[in-house]
Amino acid sequence: MMGESATMHVAIYLDEDYAVPATVLVLSLLRHLGSATSLQLHVFGVGLTDETRRTMAASWPDDRVVIHWIDVDFPAEAAGCQPTGYLSRAAYARLLIDRYLPVEVEKVLTIDADGLILDDIAELWRLAPIRSCLMAVRDSFVRVLADDPSDFIQGDRQRHAAPFFNSGLMLIDTRRWRDEGISAKCLDLAVRHPGSAVIGDNSLLNAVLAGDWEPLPLRWNCNSRHLAIHAYPSLRGAVHPQNRSEEHTSELQSRVDI
Repeated sequence: MMGESATMHVAIYLDEDYAVPATVLVLSLLRHLGSATSLQLHVFGVGLTDETRRTMAASWPDDRVVIHWIDVDFPAEAAGCQPTGYLSRAAYARLLIDRYLPVEVEKVLTIDADGLILDDIAELWRLAPIRSCLMAVRDSFVRVLADDPSDFIQGDRQRHAAPFFNSGLMLIDTRRWRDEGISAKCLDLAVRHPGSAVIGDNSLLNAVLAGDWEPLPLRWNCNSRHLAIHAYPSLRGAVHPQNRSEEHTSELQSRVDI
């Protein structure tokens, strides 16, 4: 029911370079969050300073929010998770949810730090994977595994037709994630193919799951590079900018009613 109270668990992951976009992300989430919904916010920080934490927390003066600061220390088995292109190493922190989230957290919504939320994500929280461990939006550019040039994907031609999802927003059944060993499988793949994950954790997750995921509507992970927000009001859910600069985040925030 729309008015039913709920407690959501949301995880974001960032380093110092993404502190400003992440702050805007959470502000946009709170702007649209229903009054009956409370938020347990798990902030996976890679090298965040105390000052940055204080500044971010002060920007979210909302009684509905409980912040859990998590200092991410990449284990030895994550040695293969290295920055690639525009992706910082913090993006791989989502692969460690089984290590850092309490076991009593049975479901979590993970969101890229540079996104914007344009609708009430309680609608997403009411969903749940039925036959797999996660739900996500199919990528708009890398449509199938064959489109990912990572060598460990190109070498497995039998799976090339599997649909490819974007990990920028995922609704995860953490119990199934743990039971299926998703984190360990991704980290093992990264170690066996160091520096080969062309699209970072996206490549690793899609290679491991190989189509074993459930789709979310496009509006929950739109891409600002190819989608005109005001031209498609029915798709206003979440936007994922292509330009990761603070200037772009501020400009997009000024154009969109968050």
